[in-house]
Amino acid sequence: MSNLFGTLVLTDFCTDLTGIQQETVNLPDDFPLVWSQFQAWLKSLLGALEKPTDYAFLTCGDWNLKTMLPEQLAYTATIHPGFDPTVPPPMDCWINIKKSFNGHYKVRKSGMGGILHYLKLGLEGRNHSGIDDCKNILSIVKKMRDEKWKPVDDLP
Repeated sequence: MSNLFGTLVLTDFCTDLTGIQQETVNLPDDFPLVWSQFQAWLKSLLGALEKPTDYAFLTCGDWNLKTMLPEQLAYTATIHPGFDPTVPPPMDCWINIKKSFNGHYKVRKSGMGGILHYLKLGLEGRNHSGIDDCKNILSIVKKMRDEKWKPVDDLP
């Protein structure tokens, strides 16, 4: 894949860490198209964009929605005139399950692996693979809900 910085070639480290293959990055859609499709998909799910205050994302950490998404939107606006860099609701509302876990169990675990181990849940797939991270977050949330955790208590 070529971009403003040249040809992107995945390192073995990146492939081993995430499972992403070179073929996946060779023919990507532009971010504005993917962003638009994502928002349309969200809207199709019970009107998530019509009443965004009824929704929150579940994350394992703050970085993706607090740092990366705003930076991606800001960068995209610099190369695509007219692109809105604002983080729209509900993408501006999330529950960090690391914080929720530490508060609910009164322990300090620093990552998904530590949380899964504490809850006696196995890692599904690989860390840093988006779909696998989602599955593992779901397993953690189900277990915490079974043990009386209420997500609404951790809304920002």
